[in-house]
Amino acid sequence: MGRRVLATGVAIEVVLIGILLAWKRLDGLDLDVYRLGARALFDHGDPYGALPPTRNGTFLPFTYPPFAAFVFAPLLVIPPDVALAGITVVSVLALGAVLALCFARHDRRLHVFGGIALIVQAVALFSEPVRATLGFGQVNLLLMLLVTVDALAPVRRGGFLVGLAAAVKLTPAAFVLFFLLRKDFRAAARAVATFAGCALLAWVIAPRASVTYWTKLVFAGDRVGDPGYIGNQSLRGLFARLGAPTWAWAVAVVVTLVVTVLVMRGADRVVALLACALGALLVSPVSWTHHWVWAAPVIGILTWRGRRLRPLVLGTAALATVVFVLSPLWDHRSVWPLAESYVLTGVLLLLALRSVAQPLDDPLDAAGQRRDVARLDRGEHADP
Repeated sequence: MGRRVLATGVAIEVVLIGILLAWKRLDGLDLDVYRLGARALFDHGDPYGALPPTRNGTFLPFTYPPFAAFVFAPLLVIPPDVALAGITVVSVLALGAVLALCFARHDRRLHVFGGIALIVQAVALFSEPVRATLGFGQVNLLLMLLVTVDALAPVRRGGFLVGLAAAVKLTPAAFVLFFLLRKDFRAAARAVATFAGCALLAWVIAPRASVTYWTKLVFAGDRVGDPGYIGNQSLRGLFARLGAPTWAWAVAVVVTLVVTVLVMRGADRVVALLACALGALLVSPVSWTHHWVWAAPVIGILTWRGRRLRPLVLGTAALATVVFVLSPLWDHRSVWPLAESYVLTGVLLLLALRSVAQPLDDPLDAAGQRRDVARLDRGEHADP
């Protein structure tokens, strides 16, 4: 049965990818920037100057750490259309893997967690954050997979993948908080050491670019764009659009961090991870709409765990699904709740996660033991 379920899952993945490639228009704007940044680094040692236009004629800066330019080096030898198709396929598979890891912590049976993951994945492909990530050729889903594997996979030495993800984009560094609150200080140290090692390696190979980035650009928030732009769905973006003073944003950040920590403390690993992701999206100075791919596993977990006798949780998940699929902020910028819909929905999702958190550190093992005991009581054999 396991092989049959696995084969069915693979077939469905192939169909989903085929439909996506045939239906979704992919221009690979950000993938072009990755390529141009890597080219600039290898040509004259600095990806942070003025870059040539992308294939659609857009001029954009390279805003990532120097190490990221080395990671993107393979794009220099892969044809652009092939690279875009490749990252699309890998990103779709990464989304499915993230969902499978989240649901597998709750139920180890492949036909259960695999089926749920496929359903959520199919819906998530219609959400604006996932659509935008795939359309731009972004790496958000790949980084989400690195973080999820580090946090949820049964490995003894976690932290390396979070550090690697943070070396490509800074935001995943927030997941060090996940390890700290679970008192896994070694994993937190490994994440920091991996990040520092990658940055140091890039510094040795490209010292000029590293000095430019780490002494100037990392503090230049306006380099990535106007914080008040509607696409920046973070607390900073919300308060910038309101014209509120900086101190009001700072207070909101502190309150959000406190709420995030309260949700994470004592929660199972899945809820703690997802709460950390939502908290990071809210407090980050810039969270573009395509960064909100974490909404997919959050909504999936809320729906699955709240399906029995928790109508408020289910209502929150349903509302969030509508928000992230329809993405009303683009067409209703003058209507305040809709213009800030990702931020407001993110706050609701964060609060809803608290109500579905499981107090056991590893609910999967406890649930599995209860099922095995029940089967033995009935004279059945427990699963091997």
